[in-house]
Amino acid sequence: MTHEITASWNTLMQQSKDTAQDYFASAHRMLKGSELEFTAADVVALAKVMADDFHTASMGVATQKICEALTGIECSMDAIAEFIHEANDK
Repeated sequence: MTHEITASWNTLMQQSKDTAQDYFASAHRMLKGSELEFTAADVVALAKVMADDFHTASMGVATQKICEALTGIECSMDAIAEFIHEANDK
């Protein structure tokens, strides 16, 4: 399955604002639900951890997809080389 980003720059900018709002709201809810005392800086720090974790996971998935594609190319190249070798042996 291929994934292509087709959104405009304006759409991506709006999405980033929405995503940031989601991270901050989630971080605030998590801290508010705990018995810890926290500051706005704590909310920002937790939201940053969430964003970094998502970035790391998404880059890992992208890297896996690249590896799978390269493995497919390698297999194709091996099959072509074998075909050429067999053709030369005839």
